[in-house]
Amino acid sequence: MDVKGSGKPSNSQLNEWYVNKRLSSVEIAKIVTVWPSTVRYWLRKANIPIRSKNIVKPSRRQLERWYISEGKSSRKIAKIVGVGKSTILKWLKEADVSSRTHSDATLVMEKVFPQPSNCIGGMLKIKNLQSKFLKLQIWSKKQY
Repeated sequence: MDVKGSGKPSNSQLNEWYVNKRLSSVEIAKIVTVWPSTVRYWLRKANIPIRSKNIVKPSRRQLERWYISEGKSSRKIAKIVGVGKSTILKWLKEADVSSRTHSDATLVMEKVFPQPSNCIGGMLKIKNLQSKFLKLQIWSKKQY
């Protein structure tokens, strides 16, 4: 059935995709070109039980290991656990794991992205922090 962009699918179609074929709300949303939250709304209105994500909250010890010892970002931890970055930040706060200062974050970045020898005074220009991937532009000696 080709329903892309054709609006809300029937309740029986939703049931077929979500229950029988076990597609996620994200996968269904891609098919009908709507937001996943819209699909979940349709599922609730059709009285189709929404599956649990079965997410297990990591222990304080595990959060500390990832965030402090291994220097992983909250975004990286979120990807590992399968939740959003804000959830990880909330869990870190609840577990009383102190967040990194700007200086600490810079040290982690320097560890992850070693600076080449032609870099003056360790200067990195970080561009477009809101993009999906962190873009780094290294300013070489030639630019000064």
